[in-house]
Amino acid sequence: MFFNVALWSSLIIFITGIVYKIIRFLGISILGDTEKHNLLERLKSALKGLILTLFCLKIFHVIWLFIRDGLFQLRLLRESKIRWLAHSLIFWGFMGLLIVHAMGKIIISPLTDSYYPTVNPYMFLRNLFMVLVLSGVIISVLRRR
Repeated sequence: MFFNVALWSSLIIFITGIVYKIIRFLGISILGDTEKHNLLERLKSALKGLILTLFCLKIFHVIWLFIRDGLFQLRLLRESKIRWLAHSLIFWGFMGLLIVHAMGKIIISPLTDSYYPTVNPYMFLRNLFMVLVLSGVIISVLRRR
């Protein structure tokens, strides 16, 4: 019961926040924009730009940027190796925990006949990913000093 209430409450808060951010983003004025555009016109224009980007050759460049700067954070690596290491440890540790621990029954169970989260190698992987996250947090805290 508590889990369901917490889940639905967090989803409602998340969706409300996303809608609020989209409305705020579409409602800001752009420098040099002398015409007053309403929210519906800006939404149509944003959707048109999104569709044109998704269904053209630029999509391969967008995917490459997502992999390079989103997943592997290469821009951050150029700025500071220690920040990149901390960020990568936290990110990949959480992704591993998400797959092995939180969504283990959904993702791992169909792949194997004997998925039990409290036996090896799954327990070892959970512990490993937890160590990655904690290492990244410790590096981040020590950097702040």
